[in-house]
Amino acid sequence: MRQFVAQVLKKEAFIVNTFIFISYCHSHKAVVYDFTERLESCGMNFWIDKKDLESGKPLLRSILEGIAKCDIAISFVSKAMTQSDSAQTELDQILTALTKKQKAWCFVRLDDVDVDSVMPGLSSYVYIDYASEPNIGLVLDDVLKKYERMHKARLGFTCE
Repeated sequence: MRQFVAQVLKKEAFIVNTFIFISYCHSHKAVVYDFTERLESCGMNFWIDKKDLESGKPLLRSILEGIAKCDIAISFVSKAMTQSDSAQTELDQILTALTKKQKAWCFVRLDDVDVDSVMPGLSSYVYIDYASEPNIGLVLDDVLKKYERMHKARLGFTCE
């Protein structure tokens, strides 16, 4: 029993210490904010502009710090991203940082955007197609699976 309690405490510490970066365009903030409320209810930590940008601090620096700090990045991709240079720069920075540091990434297509119009080659990644099946719970499930895979060996047990 004592060993089980120790494992649960390790798992809870992992959830609290794991950090998620969330990238999106404001035109889809209702979906993204619904998702972040679910993350909060699970006790997960995340970076999102509405709560983590500090006045007087350069925007790009804040974003890059959030990306560098994260264990998992979630990109909510949409047609609005094709019109946003900053969103495309953010996505590029996420892919660069995550490739170098081998962090986890979740890619969610929010509308009928051709993902290669957002970034050439993006269609070669597996993604959650929220446009076809609008269920934010699928995104949360994917994040939880990434949590499990990332720390399975370290924690010594799997999430049930």
